[in-house]
Amino acid sequence: MLRSRLRWACLVSVVAFLSATSVHAQLPFYTDDSDTTPKGKFHLEISNEHDWLQKTSSPAKRQNTTVFTLNYGLTDHIELGVNSPFIKIFNERSSLLGSPSGIGDTQFGVKIRVLDEREDSKLPAAAVVFYVEAATGSVRKQIGSGLVD
Repeated sequence: MLRSRLRWACLVSVVAFLSATSVHAQLPFYTDDSDTTPKGKFHLEISNEHDWLQKTSSPAKRQNTTVFTLNYGLTDHIELGVNSPFIKIFNERSSLLGSPSGIGDTQFGVKIRVLDEREDSKLPAAAVVFYVEAATGSVRKQIGSGLVD
């Protein structure tokens, strides 16, 4: 009985492996926790992402984005923030656009922690965040949207 189950499991695994196709998916959502920077303190965060772009982005082949985020604790429950990306786009060698780089669109925001987590409560911590994106990136170089979001 055990041998037949193992054979069946192996057969299913082989069929699944051989019939696998490519899968397209959305990038993960950017997430944040409800903590805020303590009053009078700064918090600097630097992140980097390198992407191989879809064929529809041609002549762009790859993009490297480094995001600098600076937060300041206005109070223990209110945080002011600014984040700005430095973007480099790698185009096909034959492209007349070259490989542009520069500052992308900058975001300015505020986060308000409205509910702290407590050990005796079933409610999670919660915060409200509001960001405005300024059109600081070059539309001509394709590193900015040209829009205020």
